[in-house]
Formats: sequence, C-alpha cells, structure tokens
Amino acid sequence: MVGLAITEYISWDAIETRRLLSQLPLVGA
Repeated sequence: MVGLAITEYISWDAIETRRLLSQLPLVGA
C-alpha cells in the first residue's frame, strides 16, 4: 500500500514537472 502510494506520488510529480517544463519555450519538446 505504502509502496504503491509512493509510486503514484512520484509518477504524478513527474507528470506535473513535465507539464511545467512544457510551458517553457526552450523545452517545448
């Protein structure tokens, strides 16, 4: 349960980070 929650959090954090980076003009790819 805890491991799954951590994995979910890490993946969600990665998605959020990628979305924030995608808003930058230099990191559009």
